[in-house]
Amino acid sequence: MLPKRWDFVSKLAPVFPARSDQIKLLSQPNEFYSELLGRIQNAKTRIVLTSLYMGTGPLEEKLVQTLQSTLLNNQAVNVRILLDANRGTRGEINSQTLLTPIVSQFSQHCNVAFYHTPDLRWPLSSLLPHRYNELVGLQHMKFYLIDNSVIITGANLSSDYFTNRQDRYILIEDHRQLSDFFDDLSRVLSKISFQLRPNGISGEAPSSQSSGVSNYQNLEGTPSSSRSPISRSEGAPSSSPGGSLSSSLVMSKEFESLSPVSPTKRDEYVERSRSLVMEMYNSYRNKQEPQPSDAGPPNTWLAPLIECPPLSIAIDSTVTKQVIHHALDGSSLHLGTGYFNLTQDYVRAILAKPSLSLSLCALLSASLSID
Repeated sequence: MLPKRWDFVSKLAPVFPARSDQIKLLSQPNEFYSELLGRIQNAKTRIVLTSLYMGTGPLEEKLVQTLQSTLLNNQAVNVRILLDANRGTRGEINSQTLLTPIVSQFSQHCNVAFYHTPDLRWPLSSLLPHRYNELVGLQHMKFYLIDNSVIITGANLSSDYFTNRQDRYILIEDHRQLSDFFDDLSRVLSKISFQLRPNGISGEAPSSQSSGVSNYQNLEGTPSSSRSPISRSEGAPSSSPGGSLSSSLVMSKEFESLSPVSPTKRDEYVERSRSLVMEMYNSYRNKQEPQPSDAGPPNTWLAPLIECPPLSIAIDSTVTKQVIHHALDGSSLHLGTGYFNLTQDYVRAILAKPSLSLSLCALLSASLSID
């Protein structure tokens, strides 16, 4: 049971009990990449990749080929990928062009969505260069779920994060309830995002079904038993000049009359999106069911926190301030960050607790790098 002095967390967020031996810290970028590839290769039911973007180099292509191989060999696996619309469509070769072939060939088992902030709308979106659009807002979550295990990290799906850019990587193994939460979170966010259509198919966007699988048929009617290997098409769609989104990105059927980029329907989009996200989030907060285990009682509690200012969702910042406020006198506060840029709310919360022992840890190379 969650210690009483932490009850305030369970009033704001879902809390999942776990055992410390279910949690593993990965130490190196190459270990993160190897772990990710290995788990994708051996996936049995589901793969969910949520990132800012996916790179386009050899390592990223190998990751997509591994996804393809898993889909070829196991028709029980469903794949969902959620990226940021502006970052994932930047340039002629980008996340969208890399992923279009696999969506086309495995449309019944692979869904790719691109979240677009409602704060960037016409005419502002047409005036800002594509790279500067990203300053307005991004989908910045990075979690990678395979079956009932999830890696929570700050690392994107790109070669620098697979080779030499150090980040933190927390692997929670064999935790069905937590994995279901992240699966549902990605499903809801994908539903309110642009869907990547299979190459060469026009018309209605994929519907957001409970399985997260689109309602398209395989390209050219190819039966799943004869799925062919993918190759990146030179004609795959990309973002058009000026930063406008490709016509291959469309809203889901449920949101076909709404769009985050609409100059007139922003409030309606925000209200409906917030309702869906919070309904899903609160459903887990209200469950608070203990995870059955034959390996002993839990000694760790996991509280996934979300933050989305455009949808007026501020759970992460609220809980963080409460954690500082409820800290016992003489407690130590450890801040690990790639760059030190606390909000004024956090500064005030820390200064209001003069008895806190504060330590700050930052990696020099991370502080000087540019994303």
